[in-house]
Amino acid sequence: VMMMNSQSNPPKDSRPQLFSSNCSILCGTSGYSYRRWHTGPTNQNYYPDKNEFDYYSTEFNTVEVNSTFYNIPPESTFKGWAKKAPRPSFLYTVKANKFFTHMKKLNIDEMWIERWETFWNKCKLLQSHLGPVLFQFPPSFKNTSTTISRFDDLAKVLPQDGKFAFEFRDRSWFCDEVYLIMKKYNWCLCVIHCENSKDWCGNMPNGTLPVDIDDHKTCDWGVYYRFHGSTGQYSGVYGEKRMRQLAENITNHFLKQTTNNSLQFFFYFNNTDSHSPPAAIQDCRYLAQAFKDLKIMAE
Repeated sequence: VMMMNSQSNPPKDSRPQLFSSNCSILCGTSGYSYRRWHTGPTNQNYYPDKNEFDYYSTEFNTVEVNSTFYNIPPESTFKGWAKKAPRPSFLYTVKANKFFTHMKKLNIDEMWIERWETFWNKCKLLQSHLGPVLFQFPPSFKNTSTTISRFDDLAKVLPQDGKFAFEFRDRSWFCDEVYLIMKKYNWCLCVIHCENSKDWCGNMPNGTLPVDIDDHKTCDWGVYYRFHGSTGQYSGVYGEKRMRQLAENITNHFLKQTTNNSLQFFFYFNNTDSHSPPAAIQDCRYLAQAFKDLKIMAE
């Protein structure tokens, strides 16, 4: 009996890749495994029930790993991630565990250093697939003479060869003094967008901080953006128009006159809780398309 092939072949994946080789633009989502991504209002659910990462990484070339914030997985998990990377250029950005940022609030003692060394050694198992490590602080972490001095302590502990980004959720940190510390240690200030009328993000204003694009770059290796949602906490699509505006601003400000080819642009979307396909994925697609239209990213 002749078997009909059409039934056994999965439908062709028509999603364009949101990256191109040797392109400095990296768009991804904050995490890739969410229960609600499987259940949309229509049958066109974004996600397959199995092999989520394989599906995600066919379209994307980077992901921000959030699970490490809640607990530090065993070495085997990091080795597994390295092995699962679909291509040499794929990067994992790893969120630092909350022990360092929320429990200890960067108060660096022997226990902090010991845990950090364990964590960093695990991160290094990702080898060439390791992107930045992101330290995200709570709104209760405010800029005082005590807390700001902890960054000098941190500089003695963090390895020179690592890439480190810092996301603050209190507006007291968005000032020249902090930007200078970031520049001094070649660390990356995370540019944050949130819609905060319900105060979920401390005293952050609605919109983007830092306001001035000149303050978005504090190191020689990268510029890092996190988008938390256009309508509220983790929700709301930013949309095609806003993403095009962003791509144009980045291109005009950083890419027209730059001679630094090692500068990478990380865009991570944390608006993972609304829409189908998820808002985070829609916005990545809009942003990548805008960079393709500007000839920064290859079609």
